[in-house]
Amino acid sequence: MANREQIERCAGLLSSKSTDDEKLAGLLLLPRIVDAKDGESLEYIFDSMDAKFIERLMRTGIKQVESHTSAELPMLDIALSVVNVFSSHSTIATKPKMQERILTLFKVATLVEQP
Repeated sequence: MANREQIERCAGLLSSKSTDDEKLAGLLLLPRIVDAKDGESLEYIFDSMDAKFIERLMRTGIKQVESHTSAELPMLDIALSVVNVFSSHSTIATKPKMQERILTLFKVATLVEQP
């Protein structure tokens, strides 16, 4: 389990008060400091984070897929990985802040499945 200081720092980086660069750094740090099975720490971070940033990353990826501007979609990959970890915990998956991402996730899934 990560120590409380690392968790709070990561949560701070992911807050709505942080810059997009800081939020991205927080997303990249997340799997290094919190085990995917540590639901309590993940819930604390999820509750502290700006979920709209994840939404923006996914929407940017959608635009890139639709316009064929990039074969690689690292921001979309990061967003989907984070959403996957959070949604694997029922207490997080049922939160309105997570459920509000469902339509965008559905759009991503339909785009990815297209040949």
